[in-house]
Amino acid sequence: MGRNRGRQAKKEGGQAGEHQQRQNNEYQQPSDPPRAVLALHPGGAALAVAVGPELRVYDTRAQKLHVLVCKPDAGQQQQQGKGQQAAAAAPIVRGLAFDASGRYLLAGSEDKAAGLRLWDCDTWQLVQSIKVPKKVTTCAFTADGRHMLAADKFGDVLAATTQRPEGLPEGQAQEPEVLLGHYCAILTSLSLSANGRLLATTDRDHRVRVSIVPTNPMAGAHDIQAFCFGHTTFVTCSAFVHQGDQELLVSGGGDGTLRLWDPLTGELLHTLELPPLPQPSGGEQDGDKQAAGEQAADLTAAEQQGATQEEQEEEDGGASSDEAGAACAGGAGDAQAAAADAAVPLALAASPDGGWLVAAVDGRDELCLVQLDWQARQLREAAWCGLPGLHLPACLAFEAGGLLWAVGGPVADDSAAAFLACATVEAASGAARLAPAALPAWLPAEGAVALQALAGDEAAALAAAAERRRLASQLLRKKNYDPVEREARKRRRRDRMAAGGSDAAVQDA
Repeated sequence: MGRNRGRQAKKEGGQAGEHQQRQNNEYQQPSDPPRAVLALHPGGAALAVAVGPELRVYDTRAQKLHVLVCKPDAGQQQQQGKGQQAAAAAPIVRGLAFDASGRYLLAGSEDKAAGLRLWDCDTWQLVQSIKVPKKVTTCAFTADGRHMLAADKFGDVLAATTQRPEGLPEGQAQEPEVLLGHYCAILTSLSLSANGRLLATTDRDHRVRVSIVPTNPMAGAHDIQAFCFGHTTFVTCSAFVHQGDQELLVSGGGDGTLRLWDPLTGELLHTLELPPLPQPSGGEQDGDKQAAGEQAADLTAAEQQGATQEEQEEEDGGASSDEAGAACAGGAGDAQAAAADAAVPLALAASPDGGWLVAAVDGRDELCLVQLDWQARQLREAAWCGLPGLHLPACLAFEAGGLLWAVGGPVADDSAAAFLACATVEAASGAARLAPAALPAWLPAEGAVALQALAGDEAAALAAAAERRRLASQLLRKKNYDPVEREARKRRRRDRMAAGGSDAAVQDA
């Protein structure tokens, strides 16, 4: 009898351990890797590159590198307790922008205590540091340079003035105001029209919104010009394209498409489907799918052990239930599943003449060159072009003269190295391509080397990696559950919340 009870207890203990292990795997945080970002000074006076928590600026006037934000050194990290190290990880810089006059550099990061930081480009002194309620995903300036804009993971676009408000006490930071909001959805991009009158915002819930920028952004943007509906899953990037007095909007999304819109009416003019990424075969493919499934779990933070309600709103864009996530996704379960194998654009850049677009696609080192036919109002895939030394392209920008800048990386989450390349669009005899270009005269070779901060082993590390590194945030992918599984998840969540309440009551007693 005793042996039977022992065997039964051992069996139950093993089952409990397996159940706990499944829960631990299920409630892992989705991956949101760092991505290299860059910003070009409008007068060529500086080039800024940020990778992970580090922000580097090369001042071409003084021929000097400035590290405005750096990673904490190993000694600082060791001072933290083991249980605090994850929380103390250096916040990632997600956005960079110079204003049109070249006076200021703006950085948006996941550091909520200093989510927006503004530097003077003459002295590189920090002018303002602004606390934000949620993690910043990208940032921009208004056309007149008087206001900073920041999109966050809760679905809000915040506005703050570049000049400190009058009457603000010395040492006190200004508080940003909400310019506009998407309904509890992670914002992924901000784009301003050529005249600065229109602002396009995109989000995790397949929406593209075009708003009218008010004269005073601090009072909020109450006029919506159009909604652009057509993407079947999350939207990742957007860019206005103008030619003469005409202006159109292009967006890219997790459904593997680039879509062309009339920003004034929201009309979908054309859809370009990007070729899917080549898939590994056999066991490697099965392993990739399993890893993607683990990373793509879209969980509320209330389902994660030790997570707070604020973290739940942060990481899930405010969605408080599985049903809310499904509703925000438009019920497009098949589209979401297909998006896992789609070519996901990470960044878009439009040429100054409005004739070309370049897209950086997650999982490919080649850039996609797209022609915009203004007469037919269509997008046409022209070529896929690799640039020497460019890997993991993540951010693109055109100079006014037509030179394309691309930055890629990092090769690992803890790396601050970047890959930098330049190109021009060449179109001759009906064929078009991105031709590698030399660095412009205003940036010396040593400046490019300093900005990249390569250790020398990055390309080899990429070649030796068992899996292709991806930079697209897995937080944007929503996992669909059948009704039985959804109810089971709800029940487990209620049980954990009830257990947490009991523990708190015991501590209070």
